[in-house]
Amino acid sequence: MVLMPMIVLYATYNTTINYGNSKYLLWFFVLMTLVFVFQYVRVFSKINLFASNHLICSYYTLYMLPIVLLNKSRLLRIIIVIIVTLTLFSSVKRAGVLALAAALLVYLFVNQYIKNKLKVSSIFVSILLILSFGGLFFYLGSLGENENDTLLARIENMGQDSGSGRTEVWEKAAKMISRQDADKLLMGNGYNAVLSESPIQKSAHNDFLEVTFDYGVIGLVLYICAFISLGFFVLRIIMSKSQYAPSAAMLYTIYFVLSLVSHIIIYYWACIVMMTFGYIIGLERRDARG
Repeated sequence: MVLMPMIVLYATYNTTINYGNSKYLLWFFVLMTLVFVFQYVRVFSKINLFASNHLICSYYTLYMLPIVLLNKSRLLRIIIVIIVTLTLFSSVKRAGVLALAAALLVYLFVNQYIKNKLKVSSIFVSILLILSFGGLFFYLGSLGENENDTLLARIENMGQDSGSGRTEVWEKAAKMISRQDADKLLMGNGYNAVLSESPIQKSAHNDFLEVTFDYGVIGLVLYICAFISLGFFVLRIIMSKSQYAPSAAMLYTIYFVLSLVSHIIIYYWACIVMMTFGYIIGLERRDARG
């Protein structure tokens, strides 16, 4: 669980930097996304319960979105965005919808920037698109058999349920970290230790707290270095107006949001995130060296 995302990152990067991009591979990523949608629909139909933890499998489609948007077909990109949006909203997962909304806004802005379209007219068009997305999000968020189970209702109730109890979860995880012995604080307690040792039997729902307890201060420092390093990479290719910048910025936004309020790094879907990072970094480095 710890090594596999690193292996995927290296393997994807190494393959891409040596062999470059491929339209067939991009279509394969589209197919992967549709398979994840199909998987989610099967889970949803069997559970038929809004806000079930099992519906977090909808996040797989979210993690695939940045790499799919590298496809040259505008129509395909629009269709995939619509499919992923419908999938996330039907899961009624607030963190996922928040990450999606932020990622789409960042993608739109960066895409306008690298194409030198940040003019008054383009900004006006962007505002209209944002308002259109906002209207769509509001409409989809109000759908549901029971008005108390809609996404909007769950967002309105965040003050009452503290984000599905996240405030309590973060508090418990912080106390667990502060009460450790020096050796445990330095080296950690092992993979997914928060879940097994927490008095409320929940993971930290924050990658920084999780990594600190699982892998200690050493692990936290390494994680922060990797986190910042990826951020500088994204910022650099945005400033250089790379064609890959919108997707990279979108992916980092998703990574940033869900690392704070959910999990990326300790679960198996980290492989998908690392695959996308490896693919984009490999393409950028290959283009840079000519």
